[in-house]
Amino acid sequence: MVRLILFAALAFVVAMLLINGFYLRRDAKDSDDPFTIDVEARDENEEDKNRKAK
Repeated sequence: MVRLILFAALAFVVAMLLINGFYLRRDAKDSDDPFTIDVEARDENEEDKNRKAK
């Protein structure tokens, strides 16, 4: 019985990690998800900061 509960908990954690990984790989431009990071926009902001610093 304890093994069944542990297995179910492990399966739940793995499922959550897979779902989370799927959402992180989505294209941020097409997403309204506030937790998705738009990597291209972040890189552009860093380039702008570097240009202003020079």
